[in-house]
Amino acid sequence: STLLLPRPFCFEGRALASFSTMSTHDRQLLLCVSNAETNRRIQTVAHELGIVLLTVASPAAGTAHSQFGTVDAIVVQFSDFGPDAAAFIESCRRQSPNTPVIVLLQRFSSDEAFRAAQAGVFNCLHLFATENQLADAFQSAYSHMSQIRTTQRSASAEAWQRYLVGQSPSMEQVLKIIRLVASRRCTVLITGETGTGKEMAARALH
Repeated sequence: STLLLPRPFCFEGRALASFSTMSTHDRQLLLCVSNAETNRRIQTVAHELGIVLLTVASPAAGTAHSQFGTVDAIVVQFSDFGPDAAAFIESCRRQSPNTPVIVLLQRFSSDEAFRAAQAGVFNCLHLFATENQLADAFQSAYSHMSQIRTTQRSASAEAWQRYLVGQSPSMEQVLKIIRLVASRRCTVLITGETGTGKEMAARALH
């Protein structure tokens, strides 16, 4: 699991709440932005948030990147949300449907943002978005991916474990026995005092 601890820092003279993560998963962004000033702001934000930037030269290179499906977000620059941008978003949704895509538009407008949202863009910002806006977008994307990963881990865990709570050596032994006998056709005698969870163990076995 991930423990989020508040760590304040300032962007553009204003305090902004940040988070330090205690997790084995490093936050990564796949970055395809050619504007030098925007790149500088993104690097500043990424440094403060502890984000690793994986920089590519073009959107096509982004979808071909070896870590394309494992990053926390994709940040890409377009002049407007035209056919090229729409095709890139469609490619992202086919290859990694859960990964948030943040689009930075040079010609940003409410109409462009609406088209981007319809295409499935996670967030759409002006190319010259402030560091605070970029930080908010990156944090939202990371929270989104954290929730998805938590859900996926829960779904992949042994379903029967939801009946049993505890991490003591004795409980670990009970879990080991259940794993050994649950797949076999046999009769099991469950003993224990009232309230120790015999019914829960029976449900786990079944």
